[in-house]
Amino acid sequence: MSVEYSATLRDQLAAALAATGLALAAQVPFFRTVGTAVPYELIALNGAVILVFCLLTAFIARGHRVIWSALLLVSPAVFGLLPVIEKKAPSYVLWVAIGILTVACIVLARLMRSGGAPLVAALAGSLLGGAVIYFERNYNFGNRTDPISLVVLALLGLGAVICVIWAGRRESLARLPRPMVSLSIALLATLVALFMGRAGFDEIVLEPPAEITGEPGAPPPVVLIVLDTLRADHLPSYGYSRATMPELEGFFRRHGLPPLRSVANSPWSLPSHASMFTGLYPPNHGAHYSSVDDPDPPVDPHPLGKDIPTLAELLAAAGYWTVGISSNFGPLGPAFGLGRGFHFYDAVPNPFYMMKRLTPWRLQTRRRWPMDKLDRVPPFSLSRAGFFGVELSYRQANWITDDALRVLDKAGGRGLFLFLNYLEPHSPYDPPEEFARRFEGMRSDMPVPVLIRDYREIVYKRKEKVPKAKYDHLIALYDGELNFLDSELSRLFERLERHPRFDDMLVIVTSDHGESFGEHDHYGHGVSLYRELVEVPLFVKLGKGWSSDPPDGVKQSVDLFSLVLEHAGLEIPDEIDAVRWDGTRKEILSWIYVFTAAVRSFDPSFERELRSIESAGYKLIESSNGSTEIFEVEVDREELDDLSASKRERLEAMLHLLGPRTSYEDHGKRDREQVDDATLERLRALGYLP
Repeated sequence: MSVEYSATLRDQLAAALAATGLALAAQVPFFRTVGTAVPYELIALNGAVILVFCLLTAFIARGHRVIWSALLLVSPAVFGLLPVIEKKAPSYVLWVAIGILTVACIVLARLMRSGGAPLVAALAGSLLGGAVIYFERNYNFGNRTDPISLVVLALLGLGAVICVIWAGRRESLARLPRPMVSLSIALLATLVALFMGRAGFDEIVLEPPAEITGEPGAPPPVVLIVLDTLRADHLPSYGYSRATMPELEGFFRRHGLPPLRSVANSPWSLPSHASMFTGLYPPNHGAHYSSVDDPDPPVDPHPLGKDIPTLAELLAAAGYWTVGISSNFGPLGPAFGLGRGFHFYDAVPNPFYMMKRLTPWRLQTRRRWPMDKLDRVPPFSLSRAGFFGVELSYRQANWITDDALRVLDKAGGRGLFLFLNYLEPHSPYDPPEEFARRFEGMRSDMPVPVLIRDYREIVYKRKEKVPKAKYDHLIALYDGELNFLDSELSRLFERLERHPRFDDMLVIVTSDHGESFGEHDHYGHGVSLYRELVEVPLFVKLGKGWSSDPPDGVKQSVDLFSLVLEHAGLEIPDEIDAVRWDGTRKEILSWIYVFTAAVRSFDPSFERELRSIESAGYKLIESSNGSTEIFEVEVDREELDDLSASKRERLEAMLHLLGPRTSYEDHGKRDREQVDDATLERLRALGYLP
């Protein structure tokens, strides 16, 4: 089957460069159109890997024209298609697509007798991928449309059609072009990729709907900021000794209420955010892992029910421009329903994560040997690219703030509901070095970033106490993350203070849950209801005309739903669990539905559901395994002294207040096909799945 091919190695290498440039020119518009910014570092790293692949192809296939033509035709086309395949299909489809393209291109190269096939490689891929994007626009990115990318895709697709027609009529493609022609194509295509990469979020069309105007009488703006995984007691306002977030606290000293005590309704992101967005407790909104009595629990959590009205839906119907930008791309991704009602909802990963997720050559997945050893050793522990080291999968605070500032500029005086989620306090802890070194305990001989699982493995598997040096290092990195986040929030607050409707604006800063650092023999979050996981900060700046007196009692995540609706002048639904802003909450309630497969690898004792209730100075934690704990929280703030043996009457009374436990049947059967493989991989990247 092989046919001798007389092209020199120089010709082959030049064609490989051309194919690499075209692959980048095709790939970057795809990334942009499906909602991912593309920095120069990503283009350079991706281009280097593609070039190595093409050079290897040139060396291996020299002298075999069919193999050479087919491989160089296939590789850039597949690389160009990867972002589309990732968004449209499960991961196994990628390999099926590669197989089909390989066979098809070998046949095509043989029929065309085309040694010049590398120069149409990425063009064919862009034609196919562009058609998918144009006709199957179902990416849950609201009105995120990138006209520049679509124009580039159209031009590349047109070029593919012309080249294929030309190849069928002439034999001029039967030889490789001259090296200078190939190098010129490579240069021009790479420049296109660089230009497209430079145009990030700022050049994507982000316009309020035409019917939402900034005329007098527009509803008051609302800004809801969730600092994911921030425990309250790491802020000076809540008694911490380190100045972790002075800009945040200074802003609310100038404009807001005193810091309020608040308790999350669940110790992980999905159910806690769902309570904020629906005004319902986790058993009532259903966005959590399956109940402990589910005979066949799915791997993924339940999405939010489609029949439950969300805060964004209610505000959009009332004339608000609703925009959500989330660094947490797993539980807050569109697949779980929290983006419903937003005109624009952006919850995508760091582009380096996207590249690693989309490329077959990725070298590190789920910390398997030997990567689980290498990512703790410099220089791999310092690698931001994530091939060997632990990659930062989420977009950092500066990205989220930059995007938020652009939204504020676009909104003007319109009624804006802006939801922001920052993920810095979440593991892996990897603050810029200048921020981490501000706090005692940072060690240069220990790995950065740090995964929380490094610590909980010690506690769960070996039941050893974490050495003080490691513990201090962990806390310094966590506090450094807060300090870095604070510097980015200061940019946002400065812009809010210059907003034309700042006096009318409602600004809320809170967290969805806390983080354990060895308390109750636990590191991380999501498997218990102790204070360190559910006590969250709450800062509020009310609009003009509202009382400056703080409300009575404790607030919960669920209560933010009613506060926002009240501020917007909207009616509060009757069928919710939220308490009005001026109301007093009698009971403080939290739930955790634990995914058993995730905790089983650490400690089987965590395979249970928990409910907690706090009332009249006491807190009860009840487990599905039959155990109970009760603490006098006004005396025992650390929740260490279990009084269940001596306070039986109070325990029984609080169990009565909790009522019967909801079961799998109470929640009803769910659609098991809601979440795809890509979403599950995103949950794993953030530590929610094993």
